[in-house]
Amino acid sequence: MALWEINPNTVGVGVLSAATTGDPDAAIPLGAAATVTFAIAIPITAVGASSARRHPEVRGLTGARVAGWIGYGLTVADALVLLGLGLADEDVPAPLILSVVGLGAATSAAMVFDAFVSASQADAVAERQRGSLLPLIAVAPDGNGGVGGFLGLGGTF
Repeated sequence: MALWEINPNTVGVGVLSAATTGDPDAAIPLGAAATVTFAIAIPITAVGASSARRHPEVRGLTGARVAGWIGYGLTVADALVLLGLGLADEDVPAPLILSVVGLGAATSAAMVFDAFVSASQADAVAERQRGSLLPLIAVAPDGNGGVGGFLGLGGTF
């Protein structure tokens, strides 16, 4: 399942949590599910994007990545505070829950944009590296029981 499939689910569950804020038996588990899904999905996306950035020409969107990690920390911290308030039988207003859901959605978008740009840059680097020709020198047995040398070109296409 890709992040663009998880994020709407996380947002949807977060919105349901806000909609059921008067019923803690429903709102707290929904909020916890949204928090756990978000907390797991963002690092998985970041690891996937970082695997594309192994070449020095592949940089991704550094600004989006930094903003995404800051947003990730704020979103998880805010969500945990809201869950704690709910567990302490405090009223948590729906707009406050929706603001955390919005921050999480923006964070997800930043991380996904970085991942897509990183993948696109990695594809461009890989495409430029295809089709290279290299000189080839080889030694092999000839048909008379001796050894012969060969000179030619080898490459990838």
